Amino acid sequence: MMCLVAIRRATLDAFWARAATTVNGTRLYVKKLFSTGKQVYGLGDILPEMGPFNLQDDFGMRVAIITLHQSLSGGRYRPTLQYGTARKYRSAFSDVWGASTHTFRESVMARDT
Repeated sequence: MMCLVAIRRATLDAFWARAATTVNGTRLYVKKLFSTGKQVYGLGDILPEMGPFNLQDDFGMRVAIITLHQSLSGGRYRPTLQYGTARKYRSAFSDVWGASTHTFRESVMARDT
């Protein structure tokens, strides 16, 4: 049960980490992708399928909930960890991923790791 609560929290954090103007801008560009693709080139679906997703952790949710848990624990000088400290968990995972055999079979898009 604790894991489901953490997954829901991480999902909400990821979803609402975007400013309303960014979400609306993305919506408008997706609308333009569809209209240009259909009107100019006669294309139907140009974007990838949105689901259903596999029942496995393809999105790093395990790392996300552990990072979320650690970020809520006390820091050295503050009641919670600072962002720079909490993101080191993601960096550590990224480093291990890069050294694993998965790096040859699967690609991961990441920024600021």
